[in-house]
Amino acid sequence: MPQFADSTAIKSIAVLTAATALAVTAFVVATSPKPIDRGPIIYVTKSGDWSIRTTIEHGWYPGHVGVVDRIYFGAWGHFSIEPGEGTFVRLHKNDFLLESFDGGSFFVITFQLPPNPEIGKPYELCAIPVGRKTTKISDYTDTARMRPGEFTAFQYGNPVMGWLPADSKDVATVTVLQVTRNTAKIHVKLNAELKPVFDFDLDDQFDLRTMADGAR
Repeated sequence: MPQFADSTAIKSIAVLTAATALAVTAFVVATSPKPIDRGPIIYVTKSGDWSIRTTIEHGWYPGHVGVVDRIYFGAWGHFSIEPGEGTFVRLHKNDFLLESFDGGSFFVITFQLPPNPEIGKPYELCAIPVGRKTTKISDYTDTARMRPGEFTAFQYGNPVMGWLPADSKDVATVTVLQVTRNTAKIHVKLNAELKPVFDFDLDDQFDLRTMADGAR
């Protein structure tokens, strides 16, 4: 006659197998790296009777190149980001008065650094020259790729704004202080005249998030 295993033993084996599977699943979940938070940093502060909502999107893009758009008077402005040989940096900060309809101000500064920039080495960057060859995207959009050692700067403060002119002699100095898998820290020193208005002055450190898989 065929031999049958005891039903209690079978149940015990089933329970043990299920428990082992749950333990393995829990171990995988516990040891899997957490997804990188690449969303903007948003916080609200008070200044007298005003509430200011600040949005920060500072990005470090290894293996990427910045793409710029020619502004109507010849300056260059940030347009997009593409995969390429280099390290692209984008600083973007936006302040908005919550009690207002359009009381906002923001800046966008971009830097094109070489691949794997050296820690502690100051990189001096200049404006993109006027004669850079462009690609026509539409009737109103002509773009070009940035090269290592170049930067752009734009500031908006309702109702005025300013871009770094293509013929600007102003320079920016960027020093990479630290690079990890998910973050980078840089120091930026910049004093530039943005036309038609604004004097832009920076001398500060910035914490960046690594955006390795594409543009934001």
